[in-house]
Amino acid sequence: MNASSDERLVLFFDIVISSKARMVKGIPPVATPEVINIIEKVYLEGKAIKEYRSGSESMYLSDVIIDKKNGSASLLINRSDKKASDPAFTNPMKNTRRIVNKSDGEGQDNSAHIVWNFLEKNNLFLLEVSPGITSERVKSFINFLLKIGAEDERDKFQFPHHDGSIDRDGNPKTVFYYPNIELHGHMCDDLKKELENGIIKEVEVYTESDKKQCWDEYEYAMEKKKSVHLSINKNKIFPKNWPIISQIFNKAHSDGYESAKICFETSDQINRTVNLFTDMNNLMKDLKYIKKNRDTVEAGMK
Repeated sequence: MNASSDERLVLFFDIVISSKARMVKGIPPVATPEVINIIEKVYLEGKAIKEYRSGSESMYLSDVIIDKKNGSASLLINRSDKKASDPAFTNPMKNTRRIVNKSDGEGQDNSAHIVWNFLEKNNLFLLEVSPGITSERVKSFINFLLKIGAEDERDKFQFPHHDGSIDRDGNPKTVFYYPNIELHGHMCDDLKKELENGIIKEVEVYTESDKKQCWDEYEYAMEKKKSVHLSINKNKIFPKNWPIISQIFNKAHSDGYESAKICFETSDQINRTVNLFTDMNNLMKDLKYIKKNRDTVEAGMK
């Protein structure tokens, strides 16, 4: 169901910030205000745009407002699609239909507002629902901005190499790193109820954080995923599933498995599969189960 012109459907996420570098782990994360400063700098320099599908589609920032006093950032992210159909406007009462033709190089545009409260404990991130601007795309786009922003200031984003080696001048070797974000969706009540009262069929805990680990000295074979499949004891019956799932998540997280996939059957005998983060029990990619709220549009970026 779409929101009306004076309403917005908003998704709730927490942001987890880390640092990424080729073949090096354990680099401390960049502070959130610095991450937001990088995004603002890239925007002000006119570089906050990324093309997809051989240039037929692009995402870009059209507005950035930073309120450092209150600890919030407002972003307006746009998507332009040259292959989209020309928009049509109709008046059924008068039986009229009007098509607005795109000019050469133009794409149909839509946008989504983002409010990032970076003084909140978990970096609360609110994303307006908009066609084609999914949370995965937003995450990928922001990470693109962070990487090019760090590349523009490579001297600031150097970390000592993990092997302690030195260069020909006797200085410690360093590696380039850049900030990276993950969006952890807030779980909605419907999912917890379904998991509580359903039948758990299979649980897989896995990690992709080591997916760049090499298995040979030539860096030919790269680890893609490490996982453990858990069997379910059909002979044991519990009144509620959530305490057991929580214990599985706690062990998985402590053992370095940051994600879990749960296959279950609802009380209505419908098969479901959801992907969760094990640290905060937050959803990964299932839009249906991410907490959402419908808000009335007020003053701010339009």
